[in-house]
Amino acid sequence: MGLNQKFQKASDIIDQLNPDERATLTDICSNIQAAEKDLLQSADELMAQCLSGCEGLCCRNVKIDHIISLWDFIYILIMNPALRGNIVKRLGNEDPIFASDCIFLENRSGPCLFPSSVRPEVCLTTFCGNDNVIKAESLRLKQQFQKLYWFIQGSKLKRRLSPFLRLLGYAKPPHS
Repeated sequence: MGLNQKFQKASDIIDQLNPDERATLTDICSNIQAAEKDLLQSADELMAQCLSGCEGLCCRNVKIDHIISLWDFIYILIMNPALRGNIVKRLGNEDPIFASDCIFLENRSGPCLFPSSVRPEVCLTTFCGNDNVIKAESLRLKQQFQKLYWFIQGSKLKRRLSPFLRLLGYAKPPHS
């Protein structure tokens, strides 16, 4: 699935959530954001090495579809919905066949369109240097993204089973 399809699917998933589910998802995404903040604080030296040494090499000549997931788009859209229009514009520049510079780099060289407080998981957990000093923070971030994944999967399952459970008397009718 390309970035355009992931983005559209993320938008559709968010639109299908009821208010309680959306509040839960916002809490999960807030926990992801807190984990990202902790990781960035702990990775301050590694990040400085990346920016000064590699100068963002990891954002160039990449298959961006392998880096940004459906879950990243859900997280970004919940935590910073104002980015939606800019993301849509950038998605028009995606080359799904060949590796290229990340389409979310401003002026095709940086800085990143996504603020440091709301970035895709892989963009914050992948370093070319020794990342042993941030293993715990990286693991925490990955666990928070897993919670997002399981919440969305559970919500979809609940939505699919809801008519059957109502027939059996185990579920309330949806709110109108």
